[in-house]
Amino acid sequence: ALLFLYKEVLGRALPWLDELVRAKRPERLPTVLTTAEVQRLLELLYPNHKHVDYAYYLRGLVNYNRGFTFIDRYLPTDTSQRDSSGSMAAYDSFEELIRRFPKSQYAADAWQRMISLKNNVAMHEVHVARYYFSRGAYVAAINRAQQALSDYPEAPALEEIRRVVTVFRE
Repeated sequence: ALLFLYKEVLGRALPWLDELVRAKRPERLPTVLTTAEVQRLLELLYPNHKHVDYAYYLRGLVNYNRGFTFIDRYLPTDTSQRDSSGSMAAYDSFEELIRRFPKSQYAADAWQRMISLKNNVAMHEVHVARYYFSRGAYVAAINRAQQALSDYPEAPALEEIRRVVTVFRE
């Protein structure tokens, strides 16, 4: 970047720059796989390995912790006010673990995390419905709240959702 700046932009030659050794480009760049690609690779190479359930569990944990930041570890924050796509990906990963390995030692913890994630996503829906209401999008707010009622009937946010729907209808 400096060479380009001085030679091409400023039109100045710097003799001491000629003595510098340029970094060599690596012959091969590392390959980074997505979690889905790693999962597929494990299924192809080691379908009956005794720790495949742990790989599924780790995939769920990675998605579960994806939304947590450094600040969340030390300050109380409401994660339900953030994007819920990571929570849904974690939920799907844990659900697949339980479906494929119901007797796994990780199944009980995955189940508890799924309950937590579902409650978090339900509360997220409440926040979205409130936002729509505050912006004057009343039909969208009621639709979002009613969808949350049907998708998460057992969530603790259920009472909050019902209260929101009642307020919206008035």
